[in-house]
Amino acid sequence: MLRPEDVVILHDPQTAGLLDAVRATGATVIWRCHVGRDRVNRYARDAWDFLRGYAIGADAFVFSRREFVWDGLPIERVAVIQPSIDAFSPKNQDLTRTQLRAVLSRAGIVPDGTREARFVRSDGTPGASTGGPL
Repeated sequence: MLRPEDVVILHDPQTAGLLDAVRATGATVIWRCHVGRDRVNRYARDAWDFLRGYAIGADAFVFSRREFVWDGLPIERVAVIQPSIDAFSPKNQDLTRTQLRAVLSRAGIVPDGTREARFVRSDGTPGASTGGPL
């Protein structure tokens, strides 16, 4: 079903084994990786040595952080694009029933009168969503 004018994004190490088959269709292949280590150790190097043979044929490589770009890749084919979702942002915290009710009220979804949704920032300081409708 793939054609030469298609662009295929293979996401993360598990998909690297598909790269040659996808390239054989003539499609452009981008290999996207959001996992990595700030401090590389022997195990991470061994894993990359294994994956490099599968991933090296990509037309482009996209990493989430500069620190995650692996050795031995053609740098002219590497891009760093930060994630659109920060897993550690206040938006991704577990909410209590009170917090949930406040957020729904703030958004105008439930009538509650509570207009302040409190949260804790990643640096530990308290925050609140206040003001007009979301």
